[in-house]
Amino acid sequence: MFVSDHSTDPKYGQYTVGGQASGGAAQNLTPWFYIWNYPSNSGINSYKNGSGALVNSGSSTMVRDAANGRPYIRTRPNNVAAAGTGKRYLLDQAFSDRVNDSRYDNTFQSVWICNTAVSNTAGAANNSRGVGYSMVPGVDTAVWIPDHEVVGAPQMNGAVPFKGIIIPPSLWTNSYFPSVKKFMDASRGSNFNDPSTRPVVIYRFSDVYLIGAEAAFKAGDNVSAAGLINVVRQRAAFRKANSAGQNAAAVAAQTILPADVSLDFILDERSREFYGEWQRWLDLVRTQSLVRRVKAWNPEAAANIQSFHILRPIPQSQIDRVVEGPKFPQNAGY
Repeated sequence: MFVSDHSTDPKYGQYTVGGQASGGAAQNLTPWFYIWNYPSNSGINSYKNGSGALVNSGSSTMVRDAANGRPYIRTRPNNVAAAGTGKRYLLDQAFSDRVNDSRYDNTFQSVWICNTAVSNTAGAANNSRGVGYSMVPGVDTAVWIPDHEVVGAPQMNGAVPFKGIIIPPSLWTNSYFPSVKKFMDASRGSNFNDPSTRPVVIYRFSDVYLIGAEAAFKAGDNVSAAGLINVVRQRAAFRKANSAGQNAAAVAAQTILPADVSLDFILDERSREFYGEWQRWLDLVRTQSLVRRVKAWNPEAAANIQSFHILRPIPQSQIDRVVEGPKFPQNAGY
């Protein structure tokens, strides 16, 4: 409905194709921010240390390419269990139904295919598989980041040696996490460090339904709210690989009743639909839910969130530019 268009024409795109841009006016960098450092942290013999943390070890099975993106490592899913519930917001709450709802699979990349030739010997340091082998570029899986625990990870899939590495949720950190793939652009420029020329979507049609549902809920009309939410949820139930019968069953499972509608349900639905689309802080502030939801679901930030965070600080450089009249105030708390 509303997008910011981009172009390879430097007159409009304001960068030189092939110039390995790294930020600036009018550059679409959206594919970069949600990507972990796969070129540096995909060591073939990575292992769990005594503390249960994943340690990178051995030759990397990945090099940076356009298909997998430029790893800026700015945002990752929160997978720490919330106090009192034992639930992780991403996997156990927002995307808890990953069978009938296609949006987790359509949002996150879970498989990285080896793109550089690597050989591994049985006696290589930290190779606990007991076998030697070679990775075939374009064929073998270099990294698998599943949405569930896998016995034997990172080097074994159960009792079967895994040629790459497996990184289940218990091993996700700031260094290892599933990447958001909805903004990826394998065709960008002539260099894998070029920004994307895909349009940046600012407002899309599903937001019409979800904002409408929020308004209906606030007006006490849960029937209309559920109907609007179901349009989005039933679309998300469809998978190309499913049979007609499987899709029909998924639609039925995804359909909610008026009694299911609440503000928290709507916010969870917006997580499923708009994860990574720069709306979350605005959603939480608009619904006066920022402090409550952060304390409920983000134990890593719960101790630091304050009521004044519903406003962001005004850059000091902007305050300093007000040179006439009363001194321009900073927002409270900053």
